[in-house]
Amino acid sequence: MIGYPDPTDQDFEQPRELWHIIYKDKDGETQFLDNIIPTMKEIPSNLQEQVLKYFGRVEKSLEDAMRERLNSRK
Repeated sequence: MIGYPDPTDQDFEQPRELWHIIYKDKDGETQFLDNIIPTMKEIPSNLQEQVLKYFGRVEKSLEDAMRERLNSRK
């Protein structure tokens, strides 16, 4: 990004901890995906890919789940 340093793995530590809390909650992953996937459908595919990669840096399984849900709703 222009004017901003590229994120490091350290930048994803807190989001990763939050994701683990959400994931442990009953239906947490489903609720998260139900909230974010409809919004992602509305953005161009090149931006979808960037968003997926960012979430993949939080947790690869999160990226995979998002990608699967996104592809199943096209």
